Amino acid sequence: KDSVPYLSEQCLSKSLNVKRAAQAVTGLFHKQVGPPFAALCSSQTKDSATREVLTKCFDENPHDASLVASSWSKQSIVFNSGNAEDGNSSELNGFDIDVPSFNLAAALPVDCIARMGSKDGKTAWKIRKAAMEDVESALEQCSGTLDTEKLRPLVDLLRALRDRLSDSQSNLKPVAARLIGKILSMCEPVAQGKLGKVVYGPLINSAMNDSRKIMHDASMEALSL
Repeated sequence: KDSVPYLSEQCLSKSLNVKRAAQAVTGLFHKQVGPPFAALCSSQTKDSATREVLTKCFDENPHDASLVASSWSKQSIVFNSGNAEDGNSSELNGFDIDVPSFNLAAALPVDCIARMGSKDGKTAWKIRKAAMEDVESALEQCSGTLDTEKLRPLVDLLRALRDRLSDSQSNLKPVAARLIGKILSMCEPVAQGKLGKVVYGPLINSAMNDSRKIMHDASMEALSL
């Protein structure tokens, strides 16, 4: 955790060798740790240029879940201190990182989901659009992972967004797909798998059958996150 600010700074170093080394280490961290490390970097990085470089490192070094249980010749400097005290540090099979969590449901207006399903009047689509904009604004406040201790609020939100994948206003469909992808990408893997059951089917259907390229691309992007 303490290495993130230093790595982020060195990723933009004026020294080419230092910059390459820092980006290589950052990519290796992401390849082994995955989303938790990306979320930690996001929570500690405010500069847009640094965020862009880090995102590129993550994209070029996608998370490989098979590495979690791999044996490494050198242990990470971030580890579960409890295991170390028990003398089992050599058997560590991952990282214990304290990543900030964000309660998305609490950040949304209480009527957000209801407004997202509005169908009354010719301007109902504007109400649905505004509700989705509320979700997007709330997600921008998240600097770590989403709080998934209680899944029901997220399930209800994803169901509301799922219905918008077939919205009568075609411009709202890709917006819904992108929001679904953002929400899933901010969840821990276990919660992501559970929540994905709500939306994977409709997303696949949209990717395969929607004739509009923008909707196809948005659905594929959501599925790949």
